[in-house]
Amino acid sequence: QAEWERQGVPILSLGMGLSTGQMVVGNLGSRRRFDYSVIGDNVNLASRLEGLCKIYGVKIIIPEQTRMHLDGAFVCRELDRVRVKGRQAPVTIYELIGRKKMGDPVFTWISHFENGLACYRNQDFGTAIRHFEDVLGAKPKDRPARLFITRCRTLIQTSETCSPLIETDEWDGVWTFTEK
Repeated sequence: QAEWERQGVPILSLGMGLSTGQMVVGNLGSRRRFDYSVIGDNVNLASRLEGLCKIYGVKIIIPEQTRMHLDGAFVCRELDRVRVKGRQAPVTIYELIGRKKMGDPVFTWISHFENGLACYRNQDFGTAIRHFEDVLGAKPKDRPARLFITRCRTLIQTSETCSPLIETDEWDGVWTFTEK
């Protein structure tokens, strides 16, 4: 895309949710009307993940179950633990960045992001913000880091006015999305 931009070619902006697992694929319907389609829980999950691409500002989001099939051949960044509409169980989601290349500088900012996530989940929001700001130092337009900084600041402000914001026993660090 960077090359296309230099050439003046319009940029194609899209997001994909990819999920692996069982599903039903084939001609579905009746004798009078049928469509070739795919249905199942993993199809629904992929659809929800596609919608999250806009929120997190990334191109491809995959769940944990799909990441485990990649055998370390690709660079992934854990983005969040979320509950998507239609599911009660939380899902750990990842940004699929690309093929793994040794010595790639991408690993530095990913480790800052992972440290920020760990602090966020431990309710150490101030330290989490500093780690996410380190991500922005290396990758200034990183929307996931900006999203977590905003989320942490909101949680800090809310906890100052509504002490305690989150009972330690209730906090799971999972973000719930109520829309598709």
